[in-house]
Amino acid sequence: MRRARLWPFYLYSFLAYLLPLYAVYILTVSRVLGDPMKIASLVAVLSATMVLLEVPGGALADLWSRKAMVVVAQLACLGSSVIWFIARDYGLLLIAFVLWGMSESFLSGAFQALLFEELEHAGQEKLYERLSGRMMFLMTSGAAVAVFFGGLLNERYPDFVYPLSIATAFLALLIALFLPADQESCKPGLRYREVLLDALAEIRGKRLFLRLLLYAVLYFAVIGTVEEFLQLWLAEQNIKGFFYGGMLTLIIFLQAGGAAAGSLFILGRRKEAFLYGGMAISGLLLIAGGIFPVLSLPGVAVVFFITGMMETKLESVTQEAIDGQRATLLSFNSLSMNLAGIFFALGIGSTAGRTSFITAFALCGGIILVSSIALFLMHRSDR
Repeated sequence: MRRARLWPFYLYSFLAYLLPLYAVYILTVSRVLGDPMKIASLVAVLSATMVLLEVPGGALADLWSRKAMVVVAQLACLGSSVIWFIARDYGLLLIAFVLWGMSESFLSGAFQALLFEELEHAGQEKLYERLSGRMMFLMTSGAAVAVFFGGLLNERYPDFVYPLSIATAFLALLIALFLPADQESCKPGLRYREVLLDALAEIRGKRLFLRLLLYAVLYFAVIGTVEEFLQLWLAEQNIKGFFYGGMLTLIIFLQAGGAAAGSLFILGRRKEAFLYGGMAISGLLLIAGGIFPVLSLPGVAVVFFITGMMETKLESVTQEAIDGQRATLLSFNSLSMNLAGIFFALGIGSTAGRTSFITAFALCGGIILVSSIALFLMHRSDR
């Protein structure tokens, strides 16, 4: 039996997120628009785009080609980077956010499904959790390197940030073309509606999958929205220059380290309880940062380390729970997060406009903490 061809997955995972614009895109929007609610509206548009395209993207990956959807996603990312370079008004920024949402939607379910099936075809599916952790580490490491150098470039040579992002997005597109072809062909005559109905039937039939959907919404959607506002949160605390780029880089590297650490140990049946424990600790840390502002910076840093670890474990539990339309079901998971992200983005923007981002993050911590207790009790009731 042949070994899985993994080098394109490794390279793509790193290059796809090696975009220096990550360090400055919200600051760019802030310079152009100024109003926190307008910024929040663009973040909400990003989530809305992902809501509209997430499940159709997953179903297309199952019906058509997972590899092709990854390539289309990278094309959208490249287009978004080009528009960011020339954007000087709300309209162009809106298009850039829509393309970015399209990229994230088409990539989310297809890439993981393609990796899992490449391993399964080679009889190496038991390695998925470990390799998924490595991919997450490479993705977040690519983003960390991009943020660090993007922050430095923005201080000294700001005109190079976006052209360099376009170049790395194009290089990632070339690597995507070398990903292995789909190993699992679609069922003959299977239609889009049937794919969706099969996926919905599997969701309804598994309380575990429903709990995982709620977990994704009430933890990762909240933390993901917090991440979108990190640049403004740092600016609010007057952190600039080298320390600005360094703090963003540290947070992303901690998330990458968490993903790598999460892949090093196996929890067996305790995985789900571990998820809720990590969620509760994250909520407490965000609340503590709101009550004691001096704890805000270290607290957020630790939260992102925990988040990286939880991502690896959630991915593993979710893949093990799926029997049918893999990319479609993963897309339902992402759909739930992005739908919730619209409301969380508007909520954070509104709260920060009236008080501060530290207060908004603390309120997010309260949502996470209460949700972790409720989900743990649901888990206990099913045992």
